Amino acid sequence: NNFCMSLGMFPLYSEEIINPGDIIIADDDGVCVVRFAEAEEVLKKSKLRIQNENEKKERFKKGELGLDIYEMRERLKNKGLKYE
Repeated sequence: NNFCMSLGMFPLYSEEIINPGDIIIADDDGVCVVRFAEAEEVLKKSKLRIQNENEKKERFKKGELGLDIYEMRERLKNKGLKYE
């Protein structure tokens, strides 16, 4: 789905209106439109998520299990799962 446009236009792409100043982020998984008015908050939340993910990666590297990192043991125990 390739398309061309002039700067300053308001294209409708996949039912999404893209306005001047909006930020387009794309990778192999898809495309995301970040509204200009929301960009600062999205950046802040993105940085927090990256920090959180990096902390989890370090915990995994040290051998900690996902069951413990995501605090799942108690929830699974409450659903009847037994470890032997």
